[in-house]
Amino acid sequence: MSDYEWKVNPLRKNADKNNLKELWKKAFLNNNKQNGLTQEQIFTTIWSNNSLKNDLFDLSNYPPNLSQSQIKNLAENDFITLVGNVNSKIYNFIKTQ
Repeated sequence: MSDYEWKVNPLRKNADKNNLKELWKKAFLNNNKQNGLTQEQIFTTIWSNNSLKNDLFDLSNYPPNLSQSQIKNLAENDFITLVGNVNSKIYNFIKTQ
């Protein structure tokens, strides 16, 4: 995630790091296609990008005898956990100026 960065503009109303994290959390947890990408679509995009996948998920922590679909299911649960905690590494792309 170090290649991606979202800088907080201090001149915008309510534009502090914590507010932006909460807004991104809502976006990550979206389940309504009418409101933009869904949680499932975001996870699928991350999962298909090896750099993001390896940065967010330590695949060596998953049992070695699992199929790829089982690992993906576990990672999807881990994604929900990461998104639920605004202090997790998934929000490291939000920077202050």
